[in-house]
Amino acid sequence: MNGEVGELEEQLARRDQETNELERSLSTAQQILRDNQAQRSLEMDCQEAQKRQLGEKAEGDETLREHFEEMERRSREEITVVLCEQITEKDQKLTEMIQQLTVTEKREEDLKTQIKNVEEQLRENENLRTNLRDVEQRLTQKEAQEENLRLSLEQMEQRMREELTQKETRETELRKQLREREEQAVECQRHLSGMEQQLSEKNHQNETLLKQLREMEQRSREVTAENEMRENEFRKQIRERKQELREMAHQLIEKEQQKKDLRTHTEQRLREEMIEETTRLGKQLREKDQHLANARTQVEKQELLRTDPQHQLEVIVAENANLRQQVVNFENHTGSQPDDWVISRDNIQLTDKSLGVGGWGEVFEGRYCGCSVAVKRIHEAINSPHNQSLFQREINIASRCRHPCLLQFIGATYDEEIPLFVTELMESNLRELLDQRPLSREEIIVISLDVARALNYLHQKKPPIFHRDVSSGNVLLWRQANQWRGKVSDYGSAKFEEQFMSIGPGCFAYSAPEVQIRAKHTAKIDVYSFGVLLCEMCIQIFPDYENRELQITQMTDQVLQDLVRRCVRYDPTERPDMTDIISTLEEFSKTL
Repeated sequence: MNGEVGELEEQLARRDQETNELERSLSTAQQILRDNQAQRSLEMDCQEAQKRQLGEKAEGDETLREHFEEMERRSREEITVVLCEQITEKDQKLTEMIQQLTVTEKREEDLKTQIKNVEEQLRENENLRTNLRDVEQRLTQKEAQEENLRLSLEQMEQRMREELTQKETRETELRKQLREREEQAVECQRHLSGMEQQLSEKNHQNETLLKQLREMEQRSREVTAENEMRENEFRKQIRERKQELREMAHQLIEKEQQKKDLRTHTEQRLREEMIEETTRLGKQLREKDQHLANARTQVEKQELLRTDPQHQLEVIVAENANLRQQVVNFENHTGSQPDDWVISRDNIQLTDKSLGVGGWGEVFEGRYCGCSVAVKRIHEAINSPHNQSLFQREINIASRCRHPCLLQFIGATYDEEIPLFVTELMESNLRELLDQRPLSREEIIVISLDVARALNYLHQKKPPIFHRDVSSGNVLLWRQANQWRGKVSDYGSAKFEEQFMSIGPGCFAYSAPEVQIRAKHTAKIDVYSFGVLLCEMCIQIFPDYENRELQITQMTDQVLQDLVRRCVRYDPTERPDMTDIISTLEEFSKTL
């Protein structure tokens, strides 16, 4: 396009040059015409001079005059002819030059129009170049993106090849393990054949044991009958004691009316007597219930042994081992000294700030070794030698329990005065938090996992420890960053506290059915209480035994509702253990 514009400009320059040459030719022709006119004027002047000479000689030579006239005429005609021809030629040339000039001007106009068109085309070309640069820039970006995608694709292919290699390696390992398991299965079959042979050899021995078991069964029936009689007598005594308590309460009201100035002292004394009497009767009742449960268990075992000789032999061996372990544990408990957990009373500074009052004592805030601690002090009314020994035994249990989700036991006093039980100081408890506001799903999962891990730790101890008093009041809270975390308390003295709290409505609301019917207790009683606690955390309502199913239906999360239903099943064997509960909660936490 630039070349065409240059050629057009050169043609326009040549046309201008031709126009200038035509103008110069025209000027030359005009100059020649003026010269001819001047020559003609000179010739006319010469003729006039000649005329004057001839006029002077007119008289002398008429022939010469005529000659001169003829010559003048001819000269004029020739000059006129020549001038006309020259003028005609000049006019023709001028006309041609004018036509050429007109054509040149028309071509000039065409060239100007072409130049405008060329300029417009140039502007369009410039716009096209701008668009072309934008397209090239976008194309460069697309190429960069394609390069990045190609690199990402190569990386993904590399990762997929690595994962495929890992899966192939794992598949090889699994095949190897499968072969090992098959070899183990073959070995087990051989071992089972040997055991069957040994079983046939021991069948003869079992017949002798069956005779002994029948005798033991007869004695067990007699013991059961005797225990039932004693149980009826103890229940009758309890009813009489309750009647006495009601009469004492009536007497207390009368004394209040009569002696207002001694009202506080009398109430305290009667309360202490009631606690002591209730404690003694509860202990006796539980001992009898335990004897009865043991007798029933023995009867069940004997029934099972009578129908299954091989199982009978295994149970006898297990019972012997358990008896030996109980003897060892009893000797350890009676022979060991509580040196590990003993704290000098002088090192404990009690304050007047009360953190709570329970059925067996009161908790104060205190100081120990420069740190704030919680100090439990037993009521003076229950500070008997027997309760002192129970308290020391439970302290021994607490001193051997160490877990991040258990309330940290620091120590206790061991002297003639009222015992002091020292633990770490917590910020609040779950019951207080539920009274203030509902919990978020994250808080429910975190706190319930802490409680489950603590109970699982207690259940895994040898021998297992059953808490038996899982409730929102016994889940203490502390802050980790901006998150509430839970710790289970009263795990070391649960059995001791149960003497005073099992008759209250709070413990009954969390208790498993087998606790109410005095059946044999297992770790599943804590699983039941944990399910009730989890329901309470979700709906923010204190448990109600009569409306248990209604409260469970108020739970909005289906996973947690299903877990609670499994925990509170009537049959303890159908409830999950704490390990299964922890797995379920951990899987559920991954969905949050």
